[in-house]
Order: sequence, then C-alpha cells, then structure tokens
Amino acid sequence: MMILAVIAAGLGLFFTGVKLIGSNLKQSSGRRLRAIISRGTRNRVAAAGVGVVAGAITQSTNAVTFIVVSMVSAGLIEARQAIPVVVWANVGTSVLVLLATLDMHSAILFLVAIAGLAHYLDLDRSARWRHVVGALLGLGLLFLGLDLLKQGAQPLRGLEITREFVAFSAQSHLIAVIIGTLLSLVAQSSATVSIIAVALVSSGILGIEQTILIIYGAGLGSGLSVWFLSSNLAGRQRQIANLQVACKAIGALILIPLIEIELKFGVPLVLALVRSVSADPVAQAAYVYLVLQVVSALAVTAFQGPLMAVLERASPPTREEELSRPRFIYELALDEPETALELAEREQSRLARFLIDMLDSIRAEEAGRTDRPDYLAVHLAGRTLAAEIDGFLAELMERGPGGHALERTTRVQTRNQVLLDLLDTVRDLVQAIDAGTVGPSLGPLTHAIVEALHTALTSMGEDGEAYDELGREVLLAMTGDRSAAMESVRRGLLENRQLGRAEQDLLFSLTSLFERGVWLIRRHVLLTVHNWA
Repeated sequence: MMILAVIAAGLGLFFTGVKLIGSNLKQSSGRRLRAIISRGTRNRVAAAGVGVVAGAITQSTNAVTFIVVSMVSAGLIEARQAIPVVVWANVGTSVLVLLATLDMHSAILFLVAIAGLAHYLDLDRSARWRHVVGALLGLGLLFLGLDLLKQGAQPLRGLEITREFVAFSAQSHLIAVIIGTLLSLVAQSSATVSIIAVALVSSGILGIEQTILIIYGAGLGSGLSVWFLSSNLAGRQRQIANLQVACKAIGALILIPLIEIELKFGVPLVLALVRSVSADPVAQAAYVYLVLQVVSALAVTAFQGPLMAVLERASPPTREEELSRPRFIYELALDEPETALELAEREQSRLARFLIDMLDSIRAEEAGRTDRPDYLAVHLAGRTLAAEIDGFLAELMERGPGGHALERTTRVQTRNQVLLDLLDTVRDLVQAIDAGTVGPSLGPLTHAIVEALHTALTSMGEDGEAYDELGREVLLAMTGDRSAAMESVRRGLLENRQLGRAEQDLLFSLTSLFERGVWLIRRHVLLTVHNWA
C-alpha cells in the first residue's frame, strides 16, 4: 500500500504540474502567441521555428492545433501557411521529455521553494506575475511528482505482479503499442505518457524496447485524441486538426515497422542510433521520443502538397467559415490607428448584413429563395467575426493611440459590443418564431415585428459607415422608445383574444426582444457620431 501511495502521489503531483504549466503559459502568452504565429508564417522555415517554440511553451500539440484552428477560421492565416506550425509543434514538446532525463532533484526543491515564497508574497495575485508564478509552481510539482514516481517504482521490480505484467507486455510488440495508445488517450498527451515511461525505465521496470513501442503507441493515441476532439469541426478547421492526426499517424507508421526490422533482423536503425548517442536507457528513451517527432515533421513537410490536397477534398471550406473571415482588418494596419479604425468599422458594417440575413431566414418574402441562410450558422459566423474585431481593437488600444484616435477606438469597441448583443437578440427572436407555433392571433404581429426590425437594420447597414444628418434623424425617429406601444399591443391581444399559455409566452418574448433590438439599433446610431463631431 505504501508503494501504491507514493506512486499515486507522484502521479497526482505530475498531472497537477502538467495542468498548471499548460494553463498558465497559455494564459500569459495567449494573444501574444497568436501574434507570433501570425507573423511567423510568412515563410516555411520561420513557421517551423514558431511551431517548435509554441510546442515548447504550451507542452501540448492539442493546444497549438486548436489555437491555429481558431486563427485559420478567423482568416488570420491560411491553412497551408499553418502546416509547419502544427507539424513542428510536436518537436517542441520534446523539451520537457528531455528535461525529465536530468537529475534535477536539488533544483526542483529550490524551484518549489521559490514558487512558495512568491505565493507567500502574493505575487500570484499580481496581473503581471500571476501566470509566471503558476508556471514555476507547475514545473516544480511536475518534476517533484516524477521524483516520487521513480522512488515509488523502485520496489516494484521485486514484486511478482510486476514481473508478470512485464512478461505479458513482452509477449507481443502490439500489446506495448496498444498500452501506449490507451495511456495517451487517457492522459491526452503523448509527451506525458513518454515522461512516465522514462521514469519507469529509470526505475528498471521497463526495458528500452518496450518503452520505444509504448512511445510510438502514445503518438498514435495522441493523434486519436485530436481526432475525437475535432469531431465537431468542419471545413478548414477540420483540415488543420486532420493534419495533426496524419502527422502523428505517419510518424508511428514509419517507425513501428523500423523497430520491428531492427529487433528481428538486427539491422541498425533507430535503436542503434540512440545507443550511439548515449549508453543510458533513460536518455535513449527521451531521444526516441525526439526522433519520433522529427521524423513525423519531416515526412509531412516533404509531402505537404499532396497531403493538404487530400485533406481539402475531404473537408472543403464551409459557408460559415467564408462569412466569419475578416475581409478588411489585418495586423500591419495597426501601425496607423486611423486606418485601423476605418477598417474595423468596415468589418462592423458587414455584421449588419449578418443581422439582415438572419431575419431573411424566416421572412415570407424570402420563402422562395433556394439559398436562404441558416440563421444559427450566420449567428455563429457573426460572433466569430465580432471576436476578431474585438481582439484587433484591443491590440490597437494596447499600442496607446492618442487624442482623437483613443476616443474613437473606445467608441468603436463599445459599438462592437452593441453589434454582438444585436446578433444574440436577433438570433433569439428568430429562434422564438422558428420554434414556436405562430397562430392566426399572433401572425400579423409577428410579421409586423420582423418587417419593422428588418427595415431598421437595413437602414443601419446602408448608412452604417457614414450617416448623413438626415439619415441619422430618420433612424433615431424609427428607433424611438417603443415600450408604451408594445405594452398597449400586449394588453390588446391579451384582452381581446383567447391566447393559450404557449402563445402568451411567445407574445411576451417577441415584444421584449423587439424592444431590445430597437434600443440596441438606436444605441448603435448614437455611437456612430464621428462624422458630425
């Protein structure tokens, strides 16, 4: 029981450390990492370097993959530009595996002590140092957990159950590969499984041959993990996720047969290579992990053209992706604040068209269209685009625009939030009409609400870039306070007609959402004042 307790405690500290490192480094480098990826994808060599750095920072190919997925979806980088980043991120994860082979016991204790002192001094509450302190504590706990795991595993060598397990896994190389695959699916990381395998090698539990096969199996498991996590993606997003799956699978499918040839026929290949570099089985296991990542990256890089052609045919871009990709904003525009704001406002004008498309999906006048938009898909695309505009404006604000540009940036940011609220409001209104049964009693009111909101949104979209004085006054008149009118409508319908419970709920929902939509349109008009200021 004591052996199991030590091993369990070691694994607990290890997994806690992994989570702390990943979450804190991703938090501290989130948008900055996106900016680095965006800049670094201009040529393949730089993009590969960015991928290695991103993998080393996050220690998770899954994290890098889905960061890149979001950037491709937003149109910040092209899918083909993202290939080296996603592929070479696997090599970056080797850093932690290689560090796990070093004797860092004293350094680990000092690291935990420093992290503890930082918490005592409340540096973990500082916006500047919070994530650094969290990452240091995670690193200390990770290696402390590995130390405990090694100590707990030492006595296992003499136990009968250990010998039986090792003998069982040695019966077939396939069993070792399956063990690695299953462990990686559970841990969601091939690096994590490989580090644990390195610890077991250092304790004499596993031999180097079994460890190599477990590492290769962990690579397959990591690919399966990405495949499962990306099952709800489509279009370019799915292309990038499938690229990572292919990278993991190709590396394992190349190296598993090679280790079989080497062990059965004595041909010097990977095992001979790592043994020539180091006589230590622990270091050999870490080098095997590095070889797996490098071979995977080189293979995909060599055949990336045909591979992406296959992935593009299997998952072509969706209409929602095309809608959500920014058409005007780009990073270099941030150097000129006024230009950046003009471009951001143009993107915001596109969102007005999204609002109209959502209403068109239920308007009787659009019933004959064969290409009527799916309002939920348009809503999702709109939210994605609004998030990209918001991030663009936040980065512009960080650069410290002065004078009029600062005031204008604040106004454009506020208007972006108004547009985001409008997207949700129109979605809720359309959803209520689409899901509810609109009978004869509410039919005329529903039609009037939809047409009135459509007219106001159309005017907002047409004049959104630059209202003239007359356009402003007309829109303000159209979007005046409607609360008294809506209350009168509600009372009239409730008093003069027999409405069931469902119709009453729909009545209150429609009138409330209409009032909110009109108020938000008016707020948008009032925020667009720079042309008359």
